[in-house]
Amino acid sequence: MTDAGDLRLGIDIGGSRIKAVAMRGDAVIAQHTGDPYQQPTLDALTSALRCAVDTLGTDEKPSRVGVAVAGVLNEQGQVIAAANLGCLVGQDLGAWLHDTLALPSVPGVVTDSLAAARAEHRAQPISGRALYLSIGTGVGGVVLDDGEPIQITRGTPGHLGHIDVSGGEADPPRDGNGAVGTLEAYLGTDRFETALVRALRTYLAIYRPDEIVLLGGRGMELAERCDELHTQTQEGISIAAPPRWVLRCGTLGPYAAAIGAAHAGHVMSDAAALPPDRAHVLTEQRNSRSTTLHEMSTRDVVELINSEDGSVARAVADATDTITAFIESAEPRFSAGGRLIYLGAGTSGRLGVLDASEMPPTFQTDPDRVVGLIAGGDRSLRRSSEGLEDDPRGAHAALDRLNLTEHDSVLGIAAGGTTPYVLGGLTYAKRVAPGVNAGLLSCSPIEQPTGVDHLIVAATGPELVTGSTRMKAGTATKLVLNTISTTLMVRTGRVYENLMVDVRATNAKLRDRAARIITTLTGLGRDEAFDLLDRADGEVKTAIVMHRLSLDADAARDRLDEHAGRVAEVLRQHHD
Repeated sequence: MTDAGDLRLGIDIGGSRIKAVAMRGDAVIAQHTGDPYQQPTLDALTSALRCAVDTLGTDEKPSRVGVAVAGVLNEQGQVIAAANLGCLVGQDLGAWLHDTLALPSVPGVVTDSLAAARAEHRAQPISGRALYLSIGTGVGGVVLDDGEPIQITRGTPGHLGHIDVSGGEADPPRDGNGAVGTLEAYLGTDRFETALVRALRTYLAIYRPDEIVLLGGRGMELAERCDELHTQTQEGISIAAPPRWVLRCGTLGPYAAAIGAAHAGHVMSDAAALPPDRAHVLTEQRNSRSTTLHEMSTRDVVELINSEDGSVARAVADATDTITAFIESAEPRFSAGGRLIYLGAGTSGRLGVLDASEMPPTFQTDPDRVVGLIAGGDRSLRRSSEGLEDDPRGAHAALDRLNLTEHDSVLGIAAGGTTPYVLGGLTYAKRVAPGVNAGLLSCSPIEQPTGVDHLIVAATGPELVTGSTRMKAGTATKLVLNTISTTLMVRTGRVYENLMVDVRATNAKLRDRAARIITTLTGLGRDEAFDLLDRADGEVKTAIVMHRLSLDADAARDRLDEHAGRVAEVLRQHHD
């Protein structure tokens, strides 16, 4: 329930202009429509965004801020397609908005179509299934079941404006992304309403909504034509469509997406409040052996760092039982198609992303099987965004896009064990997918948080430079992540003996390694190994099975598929 006293800001970064609202409860107390733009630069869009917020004239700090953006978002929260907003493609929106608006926390970010749909549903709830079609500079849509979006693609409600509705036309138009015959491509043409009717028939046959609600500037212009459009659509409708359905326009007008963004906004932390006292956290305490660090010689500093690092392996060894328990819980989930997801901020987040990024080239996993999420997104890998770690809801949007299931394992990484981004993300993961395997890796002893199934503590003690957890804690974190991911890959058949048989020879170094692996396991000479590798299309496992079982490449792949890619199982059955 929205507190009637809370001030919320909602910003709609549309394809042609910015709209913004200030709200208390469900009441809009101020609104702004910016000047139109056409393919703005990022600097121009930044200025327009700041102008929109300043023009609202609210001196009071908002309790929540949300932003709706025109376009298609990927699982990392980046814009991958946007009509007239090319400057946002590839941007980490959360970090850009955080910096642009000087906010204490990352705002909530949603697509404009989802924000508008939820706002309209809030204003006029629809029981059953409703399709909200936003038509403005671009086209987007959302299908809600009793107010909740159905998941058409992983983590998103789908992209209805990108379905081909050309109906076999000889020369269908292309949209701004090069796609042929989409409803978005027909915007501005004299064939738009004809294409819209075809689109409505398609949506009705696929999604079977009870109501279709038109939103957006162009959509609202069709208010007086809804009855005629309904009649035209009904004349050629599929038998798969619902027998009765309603077509109407929305009730909130041009500010629907901004209102929806305000309601979906993230909590802004109180910048004036004192931060929690973390003096009890082991990684924040002073190291008595380095209190004269500034007076030491270069050699003395090097030797002390090396001495301190010697304790890291022991700290990781002490966590063997809990590391093992996490992996044993993750293994059946991963084998069933689940994912290993790292969640961290700052150094911890960077180490998680690093480990995840090493899995595809080393073990030939799909990039979405081991995922690294970092507060602030990919931009934070190069440019520090440490302030973003204080938002307990900061990971929610990224986790939503992953569409978590009980087959997934989420490991939060926090050197001190207190990072709000991480703890809030784990709590949220358990709420949206109660069966998820949730773990927390800390380098300081803490109480096991509620909802965390596995607490891994590698207690590395105070840092040489007080609080610099990029040192011992960072090294321990890297060792633990190495252990978890490598053991999981071994246990799921991606290693045979101690050789990375799932490596794919995609460059000279890997091609050489692949040939040496084949030589080791088959006894072939180097030239023969390369020939076999080429016949296996660079797949080491396939090459080994081809040679050992005297099969061609396709038959070898079939054998591997029968045994979940495990070379040992294929060879064992052959010998039996």
